[in-house]
Order: sequence, then structure tokens, then C-alpha cells
Amino acid sequence: MEGSTILIVVATLAGVAIVAGGVVGGIVLWRNTVKRYLVLLIARREGVRAGLESFAAVVGRLAGASDDQLIAFALDEADEDRKALREVASRMRIDAVELATMPLPKELVPVADDLSDAAEVVMEQAEAIVQSEGPETLDALAAVDLPAARRFLEAADGAIAALKAKYRLEDDAVYGGGLYI
Repeated sequence: MEGSTILIVVATLAGVAIVAGGVVGGIVLWRNTVKRYLVLLIARREGVRAGLESFAAVVGRLAGASDDQLIAFALDEADEDRKALREVASRMRIDAVELATMPLPKELVPVADDLSDAAEVVMEQAEAIVQSEGPETLDALAAVDLPAARRFLEAADGAIAALKAKYRLEDDAVYGGGLYI
């Protein structure tokens, strides 16, 4: 009887060790999955930030333009600044949709939502400018609200900083569209 008792105790301890190992392994796997998606969101944030900065650069250039340059911008569909705004709007539309529909761990969804909202604000404002004609173009340009998009980016930055601390992501640097950590 004593031998079977020892066998039962050893089997029970082995079972507990296997379950504990599975739990620990599952937690480690989940944390690595969240970290991987967080790295992806950091890279996407940089893409949205680049779109916002491109938009802001065109708007800033137009804010300092002469009346003749503004009239040419408003009337010429082939104007280089209009082309740049169309490209920004197109890129931000893609980013907004992808970020809004991306399957993510629950705690990363608010970050993706903020990034999607920032991209959508930029896209809507850029489209409002390039889809209008004549004086309406200048009205749309005057109605640009860069701080709205920046607020969403700042909210995402704050959440990303907290998540980076939680998941011990030390350094992020975007190089050539890729993220290296």
C-alpha cells in the first residue's frame, strides 16, 4: 500500500506541475502576443503621425501662401499640394479602416481606436479640401483643426507609454517602415 500511495502522490505532483507549467506557459505566450501587437501599433502610430505631419506641412505652406498661390491652389486640380493632400487622405483612410477593424487583445483596442480616430480626422479634413472647388476649397482649408487629430495621437501616446512600461518594451525606433525593438 505504501508504494501505491507514493505513486499517487508523485502522479498528483506531476499533474500539478504540468498544469502549473501550462498556466505559466499560457501567460508567457499571451504576454508575448500582446507585446507583438503593441509593437505593431507603435509602428502604425508612426504612420498616422507621418500622415498628420504631412497634412500639417501642406496646410502650413498654404497658410503662408500669397493670394495668387491660394487662388491657383483652389482652382487647379493638378496642383502639387492638392496631390499631396489626396495622397494623405488616401493613406489615412486605409489606416483608419485597418486600425478600426484590426483584431487585437482587449487592452490594446483603445489605442487602436485613438489612432484610427486621428487618421480619420486627418482624412476627413484633407478630403474636404481636395473634394471642394473654388472658394469652398479655401473655406475647407480655413476650417482645418489640427489639434483635434493631435489630441487623439496624444491619447494613444499616453496609453502606449503605459503599455510599454507594463510589458517592458524599452526602446522603439522606426526605420524604413519597420519597427525594431
